[in-house]
Amino acid sequence: MRAESHNRGVEFLLLGPLEVRDGERVVPLPRRKHRALLALLLLRSEELVSANVLVEELWGARPPKTTREALHNYVSPLRK
Repeated sequence: MRAESHNRGVEFLLLGPLEVRDGERVVPLPRRKHRALLALLLLRSEELVSANVLVEELWGARPPKTTREALHNYVSPLRK
């Protein structure tokens, strides 16, 4: 890895398939819900997005019984 890759920061590519790049490294987002959540947050990056909105957007009218835990399970890996 080249040293300058640390200085470039993280890039989010939204046109076409969602892609996250950390310098020259492509960060894998293997789960569909992770990609959907990240895209939603990127598209609304200038506003506060409530958990209720996230749940509605990700699961619609059929959220899991443990929505807060499920949402946490999708947010946590994205923060890392």
